[in-house]
Amino acid sequence: NAFSYDGTTYQEIISKFEPITQIEKGEGFWLKNSTSNPAVFSWGEKYDVTTSDKLKNAVAGWHLLGSAKEVLPNAIKEANAKTELIWVYRNNEWFTDFTGTLPQGVKKLEKINANEGFWVKVKN
Repeated sequence: NAFSYDGTTYQEIISKFEPITQIEKGEGFWLKNSTSNPAVFSWGEKYDVTTSDKLKNAVAGWHLLGSAKEVLPNAIKEANAKTELIWVYRNNEWFTDFTGTLPQGVKKLEKINANEGFWVKVKN
């Protein structure tokens, strides 16, 4: 199963019984994977999340987004000035653009890779 989050609700975008038909530009998703092999997807137009309405119009709260192109954290914040935090889970490690002292085990986020999902916190 795969799920998406729009800031207020979780949405199942793939169920056991129905194939996926569409994922909107900028929409991130996560998969339940019972193996140690990562699932990597790359199809469709190579869009930049900084031009997507999902990011530009994001309301206060957490949003799971994705980008088909590599993007820098500052570009995310320029596209939506209310972006407060960005988090990425990559290779069993957390990364963030938080500017203070990072929690133990969390690394500084330098970039978001192409075809990578990430969490964005938008303030009021």
